[in-house]
Amino acid sequence: MNALRGKTSDFGLALARFMKKEGKSLQQLELKYAQELYKADFSRLNSEQKGNVWKKIVAKAGEPQVRVSNSVKWFGRAGRGLFVLTVAISVYHIAKAEDKVRATANEVTAIGGGLAGASALGAAGMACGPAAIVCVPLGIFLGGVTGALGADWAFDKIWK
Repeated sequence: MNALRGKTSDFGLALARFMKKEGKSLQQLELKYAQELYKADFSRLNSEQKGNVWKKIVAKAGEPQVRVSNSVKWFGRAGRGLFVLTVAISVYHIAKAEDKVRATANEVTAIGGGLAGASALGAAGMACGPAAIVCVPLGIFLGGVTGALGADWAFDKIWK
């Protein structure tokens, strides 16, 4: 479970931890699937029935939660789409600027600051524990806005 979680984004990781902090024990799974399959306690099943319960446990362990996977995939696509929109707006600003070199440097700085801020506060949101499901997206948004505005302000102070 934790190995697969290492391949996801901060938001996806927060969502996974929110939904299931720890996996169930083997005894809990045996009880659950014995009830589901045979309406009986696992200890009262014969060896063939126990084998079927274990097969069900193994089959369910490898089964993804489609709704969650699709949600995380959608958020990832939305994030990339918003990044493309940001780049398009930056290109527009550069095209309309009188001083194209300054405008390019300003846009690159603002985008870099936004990415840095979003990454930092998004990762810091993981420290919220169970509330990370709220803290991570909020941190990404606030960090991105603050980072972009801060970088833009610093750019104007440095480049006169």
